[in-house]
Amino acid sequence: MKSFKYTLCGMLASTVLAGAISAPAFAESSVVQVSKKPRQDYDALGLSVGSFYLMPSAVGGVTIDDNIYATDTGKVDDTIFNVKPEVGLYSNWNNNSFAVIASADLGYYDQNSREDYEDYTLTSYGTLEVMEGTYFDAGVDYSKLHEDRGSPDSLGAVADPTEYNVFKANVAFTRDLSLLSMKLFADYTRRNFKDADLVGGGINNNDDRDRKRYNVGLRLGYEIGDSTEAYVLGTRNKVEYDNSQEDGGPLRDGNGYRLVVGGVLDITGTTSIDVYAGYLNHDYDSSALKDVGKFTYGAAIEWSPTELTSMKLGVSQDVVETSVSDENALGAFVPVAGILNTGVDFTIEHELMENLILSGIASYARQEFIGTVREDDVLGFGLAGEYLINRNLRLKLRYDYSDKSNEVGRGEFSRNKIMASLKLQW
Repeated sequence: MKSFKYTLCGMLASTVLAGAISAPAFAESSVVQVSKKPRQDYDALGLSVGSFYLMPSAVGGVTIDDNIYATDTGKVDDTIFNVKPEVGLYSNWNNNSFAVIASADLGYYDQNSREDYEDYTLTSYGTLEVMEGTYFDAGVDYSKLHEDRGSPDSLGAVADPTEYNVFKANVAFTRDLSLLSMKLFADYTRRNFKDADLVGGGINNNDDRDRKRYNVGLRLGYEIGDSTEAYVLGTRNKVEYDNSQEDGGPLRDGNGYRLVVGGVLDITGTTSIDVYAGYLNHDYDSSALKDVGKFTYGAAIEWSPTELTSMKLGVSQDVVETSVSDENALGAFVPVAGILNTGVDFTIEHELMENLILSGIASYARQEFIGTVREDDVLGFGLAGEYLINRNLRLKLRYDYSDKSNEVGRGEFSRNKIMASLKLQW
């Protein structure tokens, strides 16, 4: 009997969108991506602390960005110095597991210091096995982050990137029997946005963006064969804003659900296919916001044709919270209910040598601003090479290109980034 495990969130998420509603759970693949393969001579050993391993690391790098404000005209380039320390404490137990990870992402601009950012994250998660095939998962996560200038909610009039805090908590119960499996899960997310200074003076009040999201879900699976499973997945969510009407906006509270059926084909070590289709719904409490109800679909496909090459394809669709306004079919500016984000993401990795890994990524997302005529097309492309010097040092070079376009002429930009970094790990 093959054991299927499941992740609590979808494989694909846009880098410029946050707060996706009710992302489906994909099966955990048995395919090991090239960059995740164990390498006896190059993997950090960590420090043994009783029944735990302490895994510290630090990354120092330089990024050249030719469009730091993500604008269509008047582009400004700069050099950013990055520091990314991290320390993780991981259990070394036979059955159960527990981990605590603290990390930071610090960015300092050479010419435009108001763009400097200091992001921090503290994460803890664990698994408790009650008996064979029955276990609980739980986790909490707190982050202090900043909003990327390319985000749909990032106003060009703010003098500094908008900062916000995110608290997440999740719990899940899994029962995996001979033919049947069940996973019941719930999660909670709290987002709190800080006010931002405006160019020329004044404050942009972001209190109307503060919100909570509750999500519960149930996944039932039936094993058809050793490597094949059919499943049905249902999720229910509720979004509550602290006061979305504070600055004259609409009541953005709402609730929704997603019901899908899917299938998993997992050929151990070489191929993993998880596809689903169903119905997505989200209703808003305000009649000023257009409800969402539509056919939805998704996929997570991983393939390793050889031991040296791996590929991953993801397709997903989510409704994302927003507080912006845009033009409707009558030419009037109205509040956007949400952003329907449909994305495709492809990654390929190749081991040129045991200590030299090349990778490429291509992505496309269609972002439909619900209730308006605006539809953004977001393209992404990237190339990277990582050289493993020894078990303590890694050198990485990366190039990223991103482009956003639409027919309304708002929020468009193209952007190039070149990054070089050195990672020290123990």
